[in-house]
Amino acid sequence: MAENILIVAAHSDDQIIGVGGTAAKYVKEGFDVTTVIVSKGEISHPHFKEEIIIDTRKRESIRANKVIGGKAVKFLGLFEKDFNKEVKIYKAQKKLETLIRRLKPVKIFVHAPEDPHPAHKKTNRMVLDIIENERRKIEVYSFDIWNPFRWDRKKHPKLVVDTSETFDTKIKALKCFKSQFNILGFLNFFALATMYVKNVMNGRKYNTKYAEVFYRLR
Repeated sequence: MAENILIVAAHSDDQIIGVGGTAAKYVKEGFDVTTVIVSKGEISHPHFKEEIIIDTRKRESIRANKVIGGKAVKFLGLFEKDFNKEVKIYKAQKKLETLIRRLKPVKIFVHAPEDPHPAHKKTNRMVLDIIENERRKIEVYSFDIWNPFRWDRKKHPKLVVDTSETFDTKIKALKCFKSQFNILGFLNFFALATMYVKNVMNGRKYNTKYAEVFYRLR
């Protein structure tokens, strides 16, 4: 039976920006990769009806997951406006906890605690709270979206993944998110540009073409 890798992202597309190349590489190596999307992401396009953008983002994640060869995408269904409601957060966290205990992943990838986006911070805290109560040892690594530079990198061991052979797959998966990377979602291009620069710079630093670097939290 294949070992499980779990990616926990606040929004649809975060998982590919942050871990896309690594996820595709793990699939090639025989791991089962499951992605969890915490939020419905309904506020990304306020001029659209909520149900339209929610359904669109869900379908985009499923298509992107097929591109990288992931086993499944799970949606916790938390509304963006509910990230400040402890009761709603608790319910989403219990769903995630049940999934973690069922899959028994060997590694979990989640947003960095320093990420300035509030939903990313809450998603990180949700995962770490679950792991603190787990008896089984699970490695937890952080990925960056809106924090292009990390000042605490010396505090945590690094996981460097050569993604030279899967970078094109990552780009192909990103193209599935048409609702996020168009003129209406122009701010997201900052995250894309930062991602590309980091992947190239990491590659040069570690003597390869492209690389994704993660920091171990647990």
